Amino acid sequence: MPDTTKPDYLGLLNRISLAERNAGVYLKAWADVTPDAGLRRALALVAARETTHGEVFRQRIERLGFSVIEQDDPEATERARVYGDAARPDAEKVAAARRRAAQFNAEEFFAQLDARVADPSVDPLTRDTLRWFVHEERDSRALLWAEYERSGKQVAAVAGA
Repeated sequence: MPDTTKPDYLGLLNRISLAERNAGVYLKAWADVTPDAGLRRALALVAARETTHGEVFRQRIERLGFSVIEQDDPEATERARVYGDAARPDAEKVAAARRRAAQFNAEEFFAQLDARVADPSVDPLTRDTLRWFVHEERDSRALLWAEYERSGKQVAAVAGA
């Protein structure tokens, strides 16, 4: 039976679980409607990763003896609606994704997670899970940014033709 003393990082694990689960939903909604095969593959892969991250962190929380605490994210439904709208062009969705990324300092967030990985008060399995998560997130970001760039050039070439 796990030690049910509430770790001070439990809220962080909860936020990651919820955010990743939600990201999986809206990225999959976009993947399902984009006409761009390359972008669709990248979005589907990252959506699956995000969904998996949400589940892994939920399981980690439960293994620690707790449950995920649902928190309402009023923007999640709207993001899924916008990204899942087949009538909206990918260029508009890419611009929205870039705006959202500009509001979120990913490298600062990753640095906070790296600090948790180095914190001996965090149990070893959680440290390993955070380390894995940061590596996958960086890879997912690189994959999506490359596809955003490629699809943007493709749109520009078609518009200039």
